[in-house]
Amino acid sequence: MNSIFTMDGPQLGQFESGAVAALWSPAASALTGGLGALLVVWGVAMVPNVCHCRLADDVKQLTG
Repeated sequence: MNSIFTMDGPQLGQFESGAVAALWSPAASALTGGLGALLVVWGVAMVPNVCHCRLADDVKQLTG
């Protein structure tokens, strides 16, 4: 899952930016890209386990 986001995410964003800029304008491309990023962050934040995740707890579990 991590490699999908790290390898394919930037290309998908570049495609979206180019397509929107070609159809409308570079300003619209920036706006939709920013709104898309906010929607993704909001969507991840709505997952209950993400809201209750604490880095200190994860580090304790990894270090034993």
